[in-house]
Amino acid sequence: EYAVAVLGVPLILVLGHDACGAVQAAIDQSQPGAPALPAHILSLIAPIAPAVKRVPTHDPSEVGREHLRDTVAELLERSELVSDAVAAGTLAVVGANYRLSEGRVVPDVIVGQV
Repeated sequence: EYAVAVLGVPLILVLGHDACGAVQAAIDQSQPGAPALPAHILSLIAPIAPAVKRVPTHDPSEVGREHLRDTVAELLERSELVSDAVAAGTLAVVGANYRLSEGRVVPDVIVGQV
């Protein structure tokens, strides 16, 4: 919000990446008999759990993309300032995935005018 309100940035980039350890931990934790994780790690992967539930194959790439979309949606829902700037046409929010093996960023979701 500071970047939007004070600095006037025209773009927010939410960047995920392949081979994300947090995504894999959330998938692993969803399996029956998964070993208990420390509380702090559980709190970090908790926001990924809904994406794990929605992807029946538990494919890490798909779960990561779902979580990326959730994160963009949450940003817009939780910040009236951000969503108002998007509606006014002064801000865009892009969710993208960094493909480590290819060294490139691939947009997944775009909200607003880029």
